[in-house]
Amino acid sequence: LDRLAFARVPVTLPSVSVRAGPRLTQRLLTNLALHWAAETTMVSALRLGDVVIGFVPAEPIGIYGELWRKRLRDASGAKYSVLISLASDYVGYVESPEDWERGDGETKRTYYGPDLGRLLGDALDAAGRAVR
Repeated sequence: LDRLAFARVPVTLPSVSVRAGPRLTQRLLTNLALHWAAETTMVSALRLGDVVIGFVPAEPIGIYGELWRKRLRDASGAKYSVLISLASDYVGYVESPEDWERGDGETKRTYYGPDLGRLLGDALDAAGRAVR
């Protein structure tokens, strides 16, 4: 291998916002979740020659998987990129802000709201640059 590098980037998570259950109980569930919800997590990147592997602690919808692989590849300068989800931690599903607003997809299993995808993507960019 002509290049081997590893980087971890901390991510400050947004406030918890539970969309599960009836609308009347969502605020109660959010308040209860605040006691166990993590405030930070980590995103990592491993560079192995022409391949960069990104590790995220979430379950992204397809659009994020594709977008994050491209961003990671561009930031790292690698030819190929792979994304591994559910790595080292678990912060739930990652839905698009549009789906979040409509309540579509896995929104009921998305604990950290509509900004989680942007935050994890930005952290992948930083990890990719670190292993460039």
